[in-house]
Formats: sequence, C-alpha cells, structure tokens
Amino acid sequence: MPDDEFADPVNYRYPIDEAHIKAALSYWAKEKNRKQYTDKEVQIITERILRAAVKHGVEIDPNKWKELWPGVEKLVKPKKEVNMSEEIKKLKEENEKLKAELARREVLAFVEEKKKEGKILPAWENGIVEFMMHLKAEEEQVIEFGEGEEKKQQSPYEFFKGLVEQMPKQIEFGEKNELSGKEEVTEDMDFAEFGEMDPDALQIHKEAVKVQREKNVSYEEAVREVLKRRNK
Repeated sequence: MPDDEFADPVNYRYPIDEAHIKAALSYWAKEKNRKQYTDKEVQIITERILRAAVKHGVEIDPNKWKELWPGVEKLVKPKKEVNMSEEIKKLKEENEKLKAELARREVLAFVEEKKKEGKILPAWENGIVEFMMHLKAEEEQVIEFGEGEEKKQQSPYEFFKGLVEQMPKQIEFGEKNELSGKEEVTEDMDFAEFGEMDPDALQIHKEAVKVQREKNVSYEEAVREVLKRRNK
C-alpha cells in the first residue's frame, strides 16, 4: 500500500483505505493506542483518519473527535435540526385541510340526499353547500333556540340541518327577484305544508323570507343574517 493510505505513514500503521477505515477509527478511538504520539502527531493522525472516513462515506460524530482535532466540526456538516414548531404547524395545516375535506363531503352528501327528497331545489344546491360550509367552520359556536322548557342549545350548523330536514317536499319558488336576480321563497307559501315543523325553526324561516324580500338577497343569505341576529 502507498504511504498516503496510512494515517501513520512513518510506522505504516492505521491503513485508511476503504477496506480498513472503520478499523482505523476503532483503534484510534482507544486512548492507549495514542499514548506513544505527541499532541501534534495525534492531531495529524486524527485528521487523516477522519478525512478518509468522510471520503469513504463513513459516518462520524464530531463531538467524539473534536478534542483530538478541532477541525472535525468544519469537516462534518451537522445534521439539520428539526424545527418542531414548523413541523407542528405543518401537521396542523394538514389536519385542518383534512377536516375541511371531510366536512365538505358530509355537507355534499346531506345536500344531495335532501335534493333527491325534493327538499332542496337544484338552484339552491351550490348556495346551500357554501352556506353550510361556513356554518360548519363555526360549529363550536352554540346558540339558544326556543323558550322556557323548550329552550335548547345547538350550533347554527345543526340547527340549519334540522330546518332543512323539516322542510316540505317540492317547495314552490316565486319568480326571480328583479333587483337581485335570485330566486326567492314567496311569503304566500302554504305554511300548512310544514305540518310538524319546529315552531322556532318555522319562525326563523318566516324571518328569513322577510329579510330576503327586504334586502334582495338569496334565501341562504337571509337565513345566515337571521341566525347572526339571534346570536347577538
């Protein structure tokens, strides 16, 4: 072997070719094998061994060798520390994204079911989906409905779902509002069709119809405004 393949070329010790580099590291790590060398010689041999190790792709721990050769910290790039706050933030974002996706699936399935039942007309579909997604995002919010013993707490999302559940089949719509261009629920709807509909839900429906006509907005937007008023 050529001289430059020994960490100690004078005494032909500690071969540092690819086949022997791990053995050289192991032997040189033992203090008893370094005792015959001066501090300067220890630094030189340590540097040769560590440079060969990096060259041959052998992983070394800088903290283990820095007392023998301080230059090891420049030779070996420290592993990038994982930024836990960034990782947590990323996980939270992925979790929120998944929750939103699952929520949309739930809303779409509900709206599709009620559309098949004739409780939601096609013209309402997109607006109701987005409206329910808005309510879903604030599902932790709770509103009190009813009075006395009939009083109950629900999120606006659950309340609106219940409202849609109780709506009669094939609700008739009036002509498009000339100012807003949006279809509106007419006040002359036969409320007897609502049968066993919850009184409080029916009252919100009536208020929404009134808001819809006064402000020239869609029925979904009117319901949203009525719920906001009740939450104040």
